[in-house]
Amino acid sequence: MRLSKPLRATILAILSAMMALVFAAPVSASTPTPPFTQCPAVGLDTSCAILIVVEPGGSLVSYTDPSQGPFDGIEDTLIGVQNDSKSTVTKIALQGTTFPGIFEFDGDGLCSGFNESGEEGEGGFNPPPAGCPFGPTTYEGPGTSFTIVNGNEGEVNFTEGGLAPGKSTYFSLEGAISLTCKEELCTGEEPKEEASETTLTTSLSGGGQEGEEITVPAGTAVTDQGTLSGENVSTAVGTVSYSVYSDPECSKLVANAGTVKVSEGEVPPSEPQTLSTPGTYYWQASYSGDAANEPSVSECGTEIEVVTGLRGSFVIGDKGAALGASVSFWDAQWRKLNPLSSGIAPASFKGFAASPPSVTCGTSWTADPGNSTPPPAGPLPAYIRVIVASKIGQSGSTISGNTLHVDLVKVNPGYSPNPGHSGTGTIVSQIC
Repeated sequence: MRLSKPLRATILAILSAMMALVFAAPVSASTPTPPFTQCPAVGLDTSCAILIVVEPGGSLVSYTDPSQGPFDGIEDTLIGVQNDSKSTVTKIALQGTTFPGIFEFDGDGLCSGFNESGEEGEGGFNPPPAGCPFGPTTYEGPGTSFTIVNGNEGEVNFTEGGLAPGKSTYFSLEGAISLTCKEELCTGEEPKEEASETTLTTSLSGGGQEGEEITVPAGTAVTDQGTLSGENVSTAVGTVSYSVYSDPECSKLVANAGTVKVSEGEVPPSEPQTLSTPGTYYWQASYSGDAANEPSVSECGTEIEVVTGLRGSFVIGDKGAALGASVSFWDAQWRKLNPLSSGIAPASFKGFAASPPSVTCGTSWTADPGNSTPPPAGPLPAYIRVIVASKIGQSGSTISGNTLHVDLVKVNPGYSPNPGHSGTGTIVSQIC
């Protein structure tokens, strides 16, 4: 069937629009990780040594691949630029603190063809990247030019209409340098000869608890806080990523809790995570490292969140609620085993408060007599939060009491919802 000329034109326009959608470069909001393939192989480098990212808000941030040294084997640095913003970028300002300066080019840039391949000093010379030369100095990359104020100050210009959103390019600078980008300026410095080791430790907080191991009811928001230490940590930049796993080997991911930027060694907290399925979860944090600080990861299995399915709380008396004390939080003879500082509990109270589902210090609670609430089926989690009460009374069929403290109890085996099968354990900490 022969198509009419107007119909062919319409079909071609639709196909062109579809192809444009398929091949349009997406704007990436994820944190880049080496290798930075925005650069081709040049000399001894197989990819960018440094990547500058224009973030969605327009500010600049830099990332370093420690495996990529000077591409000439001596002193020159290969740099990529990725535009993750929604606007076209026309230039980036650069400053250096090195001698010679980052713009004091000596003729062996990425397009010079004088850059050794293979092991340093062996293997001859790599041909320059396709399309070279891109400018008069041999240091330019595709669609770039330099405006040089002096040896350590200038701009990288993006020609041909600028660097569009989602696009990337590359260039080179004089010297073996590291880059620190902030807002709209990148500063180049000589990298330290050797990055120092770092240690990343973490602490969880949520539901009134804080520490390496916490127990919270299902639906409680929990946040992780990383702390970085090391010889050069006061100048540390880069990122810390937080993750939650369901196994102590940290291989089964449950949730990503966000990636935060490190500034002068300060690590922001994770995004809060609310887990609704009872169980044991393992948090881990990972530091990206920078030119002066090695990457590090917190030890898996040392930071544990226990999520309980309990709705309601077991209760103990305040006079026996010392740290390390053995307690009975569920028993047919509860009032004999749990003395109160304000009188004695009703005989019908066996140790479980049903309402509200979760309490905090200073709130009151209610319970039904005996096991008519009913209490949760066993087995209980390894750790539970219990109310520490100093006063319990009864009016009709309603038992009520106060919450003097909330303690964390490590549970012993043997519990059953029948009050003839005691629930016992040891107080390990006071939550509030």
